[in-house]
Amino acid sequence: RRASEYCSLTGTAMSALEKALGRGKGSFKEIKDGRNFTVKTYTEVMTWLDTHWPRQVIDQTNEMARQG
Repeated sequence: RRASEYCSLTGTAMSALEKALGRGKGSFKEIKDGRNFTVKTYTEVMTWLDTHWPRQVIDQTNEMARQG
């Protein structure tokens, strides 16, 4: 889900994201389906997404939190 959201926010194709992460084609489908991945792989992917998340989304979220 987060990978799809990242792709939507950035205009990145899922295949390009998989390549940037050094994952094979279809790897996010396997994670979604609960197949062929380890906790280490899941953690690496989530860390990468956190590190590369679009700055404007983070800024908007922080502003909404400040406004209550």
